[in-house]
Amino acid sequence: MNRDDWPVEEYSRARGECLYCGARTGEQHHKGCVVRSRTVVVEITVQLVHVVPEDWDRDMIEFGMNDGSGCSDNLLGEIMEAAERRDRLDRCSCPVVTGKYVREATEEDEEFDVLFIKDLKS
Repeated sequence: MNRDDWPVEEYSRARGECLYCGARTGEQHHKGCVVRSRTVVVEITVQLVHVVPEDWDRDMIEFGMNDGSGCSDNLLGEIMEAAERRDRLDRCSCPVVTGKYVREATEEDEEFDVLFIKDLKS
């Protein structure tokens, strides 16, 4: 989602102007300024080592992750744990994470993720 109002705010502009576009405090950030943002929906793919019972086949593994009784939030926790393990060893996750643009975000998307373009500081 987009928003129209991007005033240069005093709290983050010590010199009285935007570092990126040069607009002065109280003015609007110029079109093309990196501060002017929008929300979009992206698809993130993550590969990680996952522990499963030894006799599970592909279908059982996928059922367990997608349709079983466990909540997908558990998978998000696993992803965070894997990232923390790699971070402790100074390993980057770039080789196993990819991102893809899906579409512009809607009000419903923002409500679901509790991330609102209207609340971003400028």
